[in-house]
Amino acid sequence: MKESWDGPLNKIDDYRWEIPKSYNSGMRVPGLIYASSNLLEKIRQDQALEQVANVAFLPGIVGHSLAMPDIHWGYGFCVGGVAATTLDNGIISPGGIGFDINCLSSDALILHPLGYTLKIKEFEKIWLEEKISCFDFEKEDLINSKIINFFKKFPDNEVYKITTKTGKTITATEDHPFYTKDGMIPLNKLKVGDELAIYPFEGVPYEESSSEIILNEEKIKELLLKLGKGNNGNGLNQILSHLKKRGLLPLRYNSPQLPYILKIMGYVFGDGNIHFANKKGKGV
Repeated sequence: MKESWDGPLNKIDDYRWEIPKSYNSGMRVPGLIYASSNLLEKIRQDQALEQVANVAFLPGIVGHSLAMPDIHWGYGFCVGGVAATTLDNGIISPGGIGFDINCLSSDALILHPLGYTLKIKEFEKIWLEEKISCFDFEKEDLINSKIINFFKKFPDNEVYKITTKTGKTITATEDHPFYTKDGMIPLNKLKVGDELAIYPFEGVPYEESSSEIILNEEKIKELLLKLGKGNNGNGLNQILSHLKKRGLLPLRYNSPQLPYILKIMGYVFGDGNIHFANKKGKGV
C-alpha cells in the first residue's frame, strides 16, 4: 500500500472537498469529504481517500460516497465513510461500517505451511503467491489460507508489546484481538495475569536455498540400472519422462517440489503410510 494519496480533490468550500467521477471510470458518483485543509493534510497520509473512491463503485449508490472528518484507512469502507444505496438496486455490505485495521509489527513472525517462519514485512512482495498457516476456530484446527491483501501503515492508535511468562513477545496495536479462555479480546482489554493461547509449533527461520542440483537424469539412470530397471519394456524412459513432466529433473535445493518430497519421506520413514483416496486421487 502506498503511504500517501495523491489523487485529485476539488475544493467546494473550506470544509468540503470532492473526488471527481473522472478520477476513475468505474465511479458511479463523486466522493465528498468533510474536512478542513489542516485535517486534509493528515487524511492524505494514507489511502482512506482511495477507499472513498472505491465505495463510489457500489451498485445503487446515490448522491456521493461520503467521508466524515474522522476519516482514516479501514477495512472495507474507510473508517468515517458513509454511503446510501437505493432499495431496488442497492447492496447490503458488512464492510460498510468501516472496520479499523488492527495490526502487528513488521517484525512479527508468520508461520508458513511448509514449517518455516517469515516476518510480516517479508511478505510485501510475495503475498500474492504465498499461503500462511491460520487457526480455524470453528474447526479447531490449523489450516492453510491464501492471503487476500497486504496492508502497511503507520498506526493511528496505541501500540503495545506483550511479554508472556514463557518469554514470548509480540507487538501489536491496541485493538488487535488475542485468543483467551473467554474468546477473542482486544489487546487494550487484557490484564496482567490473563492467559493467551499460543500455538506450540514455532517453525524454523527461513533460509534462501541454493540452485545446486541434488539429483539429475544421470543419477536416476545409474540408480535404476543398479535396481535392475533397464530399458527392457522402455521402463527407464517412462520413469524419466514422468519425472520430467512433474518438473523433478533436475531436482535442486530450491525446487518448489522438494518440501513436499521431504514430507512424503518423513511419513514413509517415520512408520507412517500414504495412500490415495477418492476419484480425485488425493493423497492422505
